[in-house]
Amino acid sequence: MPSGYFLSWQPGKTVAPEPPGFGWMLLPGQDLVLQTHLRPTGKPEELQAEIGLYFTEVPPTNIAMVFVLCSFNIDIPAGTDAYLVRDSFILPLEVDLLAVLPHTHYLGKRLEGIAELADGSTKPLISIPDWDFNWQGDYRYARPVHLPRGTTLRMQYSFDNSTANPRNPNQPPKEVRYGPQSTDEMAELWFQVRLQNTNELSALAEACNEHQAQTFEKYAHFRLEKNPRDAQARTELGFILWKHGQIASAVDAFRTAAADDPSFDQPHYYLGVISRTQKRLADAQTEFLTAIRLNPANSKAFGNLGFVYLALGNIDAAEANLAQALKLNPADDLARSTLQEIRQKRPHSPAQSKN
Repeated sequence: MPSGYFLSWQPGKTVAPEPPGFGWMLLPGQDLVLQTHLRPTGKPEELQAEIGLYFTEVPPTNIAMVFVLCSFNIDIPAGTDAYLVRDSFILPLEVDLLAVLPHTHYLGKRLEGIAELADGSTKPLISIPDWDFNWQGDYRYARPVHLPRGTTLRMQYSFDNSTANPRNPNQPPKEVRYGPQSTDEMAELWFQVRLQNTNELSALAEACNEHQAQTFEKYAHFRLEKNPRDAQARTELGFILWKHGQIASAVDAFRTAAADDPSFDQPHYYLGVISRTQKRLADAQTEFLTAIRLNPANSKAFGNLGFVYLALGNIDAAEANLAQALKLNPADDLARSTLQEIRQKRPHSPAQSKN
């Protein structure tokens, strides 16, 4: 979505005009993409969606950003009527809070967001004592709420998975975990803030990205506590470790994931990437070939294998694998440009004549 704006729609949401100077640019040639979340009925259905666009003569003059407090560590036992989910984030700079957007599904009960200032005082940001999934939307403050640097934003949501909840989709109640379906659960509190300049935007985005990485890491550990042989969770944890420079721990995680699920291609793909960056080309070749054997649609494995063969001087194999990567993913510009370079040097390439 255009950065800095709430453009989603949920049941019950009404039109919420932005203040002057908060329009977003729709440039010539751009596409508008509508993502819909639908529940199947068991038979073909027609969808006729409508979008209302409101135009303004006032150009964008403000810098806005949207970010979220959330937790994926949700596992609500059947019968529980006060299951708590929390998250927090420390602002690295001062902001003006313009609006908030809370979101859960049918088990959400009491939703609260507060700001805890550095002096220990608190500001309530939103409180919904009786959440209704069919009455959602973003809430805009009459006046922006100024939050100083060092303010801790806190989210606390309570969930009711008992028979006393008339909105509970499961009767009798059953265990509910995090997920995108309405019968799963989510816990999100979105914030729209105004910033002074693009440098502040970059600083806040960096802090939010780090917070998001920590959220994913907590979720990976949460899933592994539930199932120590969850290869996907182990792989996601390995990816996070790798991105934080903990290469040895990442390799151990990928190898464990590959052993726990021998049919899963992603651990081998990441092991191949690490081997390639370390110039261990034979090991990289083995891992990429394994990933492709397990998942012939893994375009990134084909592309990386192509570069391995290129480094090994096997131009024919490099060309073939890069061509397959591009076939699987026509948007792979690196594979495309490299193929062009190879074929320019080999004007009579058989692969070139086929394309």
